[in-house]
Amino acid sequence: MANTSFLTKSIYPYVLKEVNTKLKLSLVESKIAVGSPAKEKKFDGVSADKKTILSIFTSSGYSKSGKLPVGKINALYATCYMMNLTGATRKILAFSNEEFMKIIIHKCKPFLEGFELIYVQLSDELKELCEDIGRNASDEMG
Repeated sequence: MANTSFLTKSIYPYVLKEVNTKLKLSLVESKIAVGSPAKEKKFDGVSADKKTILSIFTSSGYSKSGKLPVGKINALYATCYMMNLTGATRKILAFSNEEFMKIIIHKCKPFLEGFELIYVQLSDELKELCEDIGRNASDEMG
């Protein structure tokens, strides 16, 4: 089984730090109450006043066979829906894979009004490890 926990333990903190630096923010991983009745939902980055939230996407782009990553796009939509339920005024989507971000911009941008998209380039070491995890997960899927 692909070790995707590496993504949340190593890549997410790196991306969060880079977003904070680039956008001059102080976001931390935190939970926000969403829905009615309210239920706590964890987000990758939240400002102290809960007006800015961040979700990080480490997904790769097209599949090995060149197909559009529909499942990954739908997961992004689900995350955006949850972000909208928070009442945050600034919603940021951070991507560690440029190809996936370009797919989102090309295919989904009209549905993402009010969301900021940012690309964070990984270090060569993190990029290679992320690609290895993606390859292993893809191989498992067949």
